[in-house]
Amino acid sequence: MQRLPYLDALRSFAMIFGVFLHASVLREGWDHEVLSFLSARFRMPLFFLISGFFAAMLLTRRGSGPFVRWRLVVLGVPLLFGLVVLNPLAFYLIDKFNGGTAGLFDIVTGAVEARAKPTQVWHLHLWFLISLSVYVLAAPVLMWVLNLSIITRCLHWLADRRTGLCVVILAAMVAVWEVLVRGAWSALSLAEVLPGAQFLVTITLIYAFYFALGVAAFYVRDLFEALHRWALVWLALGIVGGLALGMVADMLPSPVAVILQIGFRTLSTIAFIMVLMAAFRAFIPAQSRVAYVMNTTIYTVYLLHYLVIYLLAVTVFGGVTNPYILHLLTALTALGIGIAVHFGLVQNSRVASFLLNGTSQPRKAVAKPA
Repeated sequence: MQRLPYLDALRSFAMIFGVFLHASVLREGWDHEVLSFLSARFRMPLFFLISGFFAAMLLTRRGSGPFVRWRLVVLGVPLLFGLVVLNPLAFYLIDKFNGGTAGLFDIVTGAVEARAKPTQVWHLHLWFLISLSVYVLAAPVLMWVLNLSIITRCLHWLADRRTGLCVVILAAMVAVWEVLVRGAWSALSLAEVLPGAQFLVTITLIYAFYFALGVAAFYVRDLFEALHRWALVWLALGIVGGLALGMVADMLPSPVAVILQIGFRTLSTIAFIMVLMAAFRAFIPAQSRVAYVMNTTIYTVYLLHYLVIYLLAVTVFGGVTNPYILHLLTALTALGIGIAVHFGLVQNSRVASFLLNGTSQPRKAVAKPA
């Protein structure tokens, strides 16, 4: 199977959405609430599903050993560069933006903890590379399991169901898996064994379902097509149900409220993924210049954006008091700087390409316009 440019564009869209989400953290406002709400319902699940689809494609072409070795380098080098170089600089700028006075050396060495929000922990936005590395290691085994005849028959059966039933079954499977993961973390008291690792461990396990679904969609064409349905009614039901639940959650026993919240969220997530995949296949042209630019530069943009956002907020846009203008300006400028860095530096330097993209060959676009 050939690479599908609209899927690359959709994955780029999910990552660009993350740039605007992270810019909205600068100063709290209603835009952050809206972006966070939407992000939780499609962004990373969609990203990992598409990553699983392309991982299966590349694994089939390259073979298990070469695929795993190659992907671990492609993911691992930018991860290490980000953790060692980019994130310490980002934390220094985060500290400055929040009124801190610590020096760069103190922040980089960890002598002083940066003034940051509770969600801004050591990995910042790079956690997805850690999760992807885990999935890459598991991909050969996952591919073998999904190719078992009984699993394949079940996937064909699922794909043949009507849209509503297909959405509900997939959402129920994701919800049960998430409840089991979170329940196991609490029941086994893993917080004592792995202090500070709850987010990274649980989110990697939970999103593994979407990666596996993407792998399955590559091997079962009927399932791939089933994920391109206009499940608008079910998307609305999941969102409205989740909002309504939020109004009465305090009246319900805590475990019941949590399970229902997970259920409505996963329902909207599965439906959202289907709608976006259907929309991008229908409306994104194969020879799109915008898609070409974003598919080419997105990993450079995303790796750099957190650092660039706070650099802009501390310097160029330091005097902007309106939070919404600040969020928009920093996000758009960070995108532009990331694109410029990729075309100006990464594509012309093997070292920069290796550090930021994990390959000595500059990243090439999938759908270059005529």
